[in-house]
Amino acid sequence: MLENYLAGSFWFGTLKRYRMIEEEGSAANVEPRFSDRREGIIENGHTFDAGYAKSVMIGGISITNSHFSGNGTDIMITHEVNEFVFCASYGGYSRRQHLDIKNGALSVSGTQYEGNPKLTHFAEIDLIDFIDAVGMVAPRTPVWNTQLTREEYLLHDRVKYGNTGSSNSIPSIYETSGMPDYEDYLRTIFTKPTHFSPENEFRVVLRANAPYSLEDDPAGMKLKHKKLRRSITKTGFLDENFCLRQAASLC
Repeated sequence: MLENYLAGSFWFGTLKRYRMIEEEGSAANVEPRFSDRREGIIENGHTFDAGYAKSVMIGGISITNSHFSGNGTDIMITHEVNEFVFCASYGGYSRRQHLDIKNGALSVSGTQYEGNPKLTHFAEIDLIDFIDAVGMVAPRTPVWNTQLTREEYLLHDRVKYGNTGSSNSIPSIYETSGMPDYEDYLRTIFTKPTHFSPENEFRVVLRANAPYSLEDDPAGMKLKHKKLRRSITKTGFLDENFCLRQAASLC
């Protein structure tokens, strides 16, 4: 991967592919660092105030004169988001963080993050220069045919670690499209379970034309340009016996 970076070549995978769990013999293996069943999943729970739905329409679901019992969510609507994503670790290069991501570490919730022993090298990237380069190169890439403006298609932020779902209490007479709003969308693409907190991730997202979905289920998209190469400020190898300015991609 480092060789690709030095050639100015960066791979933007998709949330759908990162959602796949690595399995022996799978045709689409995903590195353990990115294996997350919740990637790009929006779950909106709806609970009736009085356990009763007189006339409720949520998307294509119509409920009339129905009683609900129990302490759980009455209706759960799930949507999938799929976009092109480049992932890196945020902040200046840290040998300690590199060791944690490579060898595994405890997450903030106390679970054991597995790590990826293949992450032996690193590239330190100037975040501002990289985002500027992506914004220039992406529209010139043949597979990228977005009609959105740069402000709309190029998103970037630090990842938060927690729950992407939401829960709503609704009255017995209620109607909604059931579609997630933009706040749901942003929360989904920039939130991961606490299990992945050792990654300290930053994401650069290329947004598709169609809401939440890429056409033809691509594996990803390669961006290549000398300007992307110039965003790299430092590279190195993790010496475990010893060893981004704003974003460091481990590779």
